Amino acid sequence: DVIVLNEVDRGWFVSGAPDLLATYATATGMTAVFGPAADEIWGNAVLTRLPVLEVAREGLPAGRDPLGRSVLTVVLELPDGDRVAVVATHLSDVDVQGETRLPQARAVAGITARLRERGLDVIVVGDLNAAPGDPALDVLEELLVRSLPDSVRTFPATAPRVQIDHVLVPNDWTVETARAVNTGLTDHRLVDVLLRPAPDAPDPADPAATAGTDPAP
Repeated sequence: DVIVLNEVDRGWFVSGAPDLLATYATATGMTAVFGPAADEIWGNAVLTRLPVLEVAREGLPAGRDPLGRSVLTVVLELPDGDRVAVVATHLSDVDVQGETRLPQARAVAGITARLRERGLDVIVVGDLNAAPGDPALDVLEELLVRSLPDSVRTFPATAPRVQIDHVLVPNDWTVETARAVNTGLTDHRLVDVLLRPAPDAPDPADPAATAGTDPAP
């Protein structure tokens, strides 16, 4: 239902690439949303079969990284009518004494917190260039939980040594399956996660929600 992509090339002359996002959208029939990062034709993207309700894009602190980084937030409508915010980002691989990736992670955590204040469940997805135990990942894990087991590695694709690609989810969501797959199409393994949203809390005003329960003393 949802695919998050980093380093999406929409026609960089240096690579001789076509508009990859348009190619993927045509091939899948999914709605494509793009968030520029380094420039207007290179960044993050979301492909989805779900209705897109809102889109927001903002840059991340540059620190010592010469390459621009950004956050793409897409609010989607789930089949039951609930909403979820998917936050797609790609944190820096440059980090000297916490001067680059950590401030970026804090910015993503701030976006996540603001979305949660609106009553939205939030999923943060992307190449975070941060392994478990990295301070940048710790900041995000104060709000969300990693879906991949510690034993799973995602980079490099052929003989992975570290887990730096993540799907971070609300702690009341259920992770049905989570794996990293070598597609042969990229130097990272694809993170494939099946999630089940948390069940809605019963409405105390709904008589059906309290049927069969004892009255309060």
